[in-house]
Amino acid sequence: MDQYQPLLLRSRSYQRPFARPLKTARGSWKVRKGLLIRLENSDTGQIGFGETAPLTDFGSESLKQARAFLLAMPERLSHEDLSPLIARAPAATAFALASARDALMAPESPPQVVRTAALLAREDPLEPLRRQGIRRFKIKLGLALPNAEWDLVENLVLRLQGDEKLRLDPNRAWSEEAWAFWKPRLNGIAARVEFVEEPFPLDRLSPPKALETAARAPVPLALDESLHPETLARWADSQWPGFFVLKPSLCADPASWLSRFTPFAERVILSSALESGIGLSAVARLAAHFPLTDHGLGIDAFFNDPFGLPRENGRLRPLNSAEQESIWKRLPAA
Repeated sequence: MDQYQPLLLRSRSYQRPFARPLKTARGSWKVRKGLLIRLENSDTGQIGFGETAPLTDFGSESLKQARAFLLAMPERLSHEDLSPLIARAPAATAFALASARDALMAPESPPQVVRTAALLAREDPLEPLRRQGIRRFKIKLGLALPNAEWDLVENLVLRLQGDEKLRLDPNRAWSEEAWAFWKPRLNGIAARVEFVEEPFPLDRLSPPKALETAARAPVPLALDESLHPETLARWADSQWPGFFVLKPSLCADPASWLSRFTPFAERVILSSALESGIGLSAVARLAAHFPLTDHGLGIDAFFNDPFGLPRENGRLRPLNSAEQESIWKRLPAA
């Protein structure tokens, strides 16, 4: 007799146009594409959601590969089937399946709200964000000549108040000459810069050289693109002195890496990969393990649709099961 299989798996595609193109050192981005999954227990009626939103630049599979893996999965599963499938799945798809699994296994409880930073477009005023309680502001660099970008950063620094700080993200675009330009200037504003995310590819340096570079930097450096499933253990064990900017939705099953980073809770930032509210909800729930930092989930200004996260008193609230079901129902069936 076949093993009883009470879990029903479904997936649907989505496309979220940006309200305005997101400009990074890699180019301009107009539409975010991904896949939502819905896992239902036919015995209990419980539903768990997940999202696979791959970014190949960060070492994940492509959307085509994610879709192919999900299409090859059986529509009906037993609980025993899930763990080996998650272990074999590519990174972003593994996160989606693990999110749905965890939602099924744990009773739904009132979610904690999450303190977050805001990703700024260059023309964004700070005051509306400040009124929402935001105190960390991230700006993308590597898009123009260093002098022009320094003027932008210097202007932002002058507008900061209280304990507010900037996060600078060149997306690995700085050359040795650009780093030499920025180092003395960063030294002058060090009190206002929380960290610089990967000014150049830190994983291309030898481990001793990467640690030396971080130790001599005028402000803390943060690992970002260098963190993916194959490197998480190595960096967690490396005595890295700076911050870890983790994109959980690109890092496979959190059960495989979460405990490695909890000892560094004051230096771990969970960052969005520009997911919908379903993927962001799973990331936001992980933020309970890292309550000492302002996480990088403030992306709502880049979308003008009902698929994000609500704010409560300036903080983000994960979606409950009914709200995730509402997003699911807005999408056309495959």
